[in-house]
Amino acid sequence: MHNAQRSGDLMLDLIAPTTFPELVPLTYTPDDLMSATIHISWVYHLAKRSLDICGALIGLTLFAFLLPVVALLILWEDGGPIFYRQTRLGRYGQPFTIYKLRSMMVNADSYLAQHPDLLDRLQRNGKLHADPRITRIGNFCVGAALMNFRNYSMSCAER
Repeated sequence: MHNAQRSGDLMLDLIAPTTFPELVPLTYTPDDLMSATIHISWVYHLAKRSLDICGALIGLTLFAFLLPVVALLILWEDGGPIFYRQTRLGRYGQPFTIYKLRSMMVNADSYLAQHPDLLDRLQRNGKLHADPRITRIGNFCVGAALMNFRNYSMSCAER
């Protein structure tokens, strides 16, 4: 026999067996479920940490082989610098310099200033579809999901 109870905006379906009267269905509020303390063993923490370290080592090894190839392709495509350098504001307004693999033409900022229609579309949409400033290797970086390395200081430049 099922007994459905409503608790806040959470619906709990509780089983109330008739043959075992000592089993009483428990009702939980959403706050009870969110504040429940879960005890995780040290073995789980050790296994998780080991998996994290192994995954990071595999990822860094693959990235170490991929980085020189992508860097040479960027250099070969237009002879410009490999890295895009930009100063940004960080925590507490402190400026810092970020280095990324370049995926746009060398003068991408001035190109945008010279083409007001593109600048207007970028300001309206926040992104340019089929952006003419993106290089072929930049399109590869976006298509191959190399943009996901944004959390690291070296990644393909933002679109």
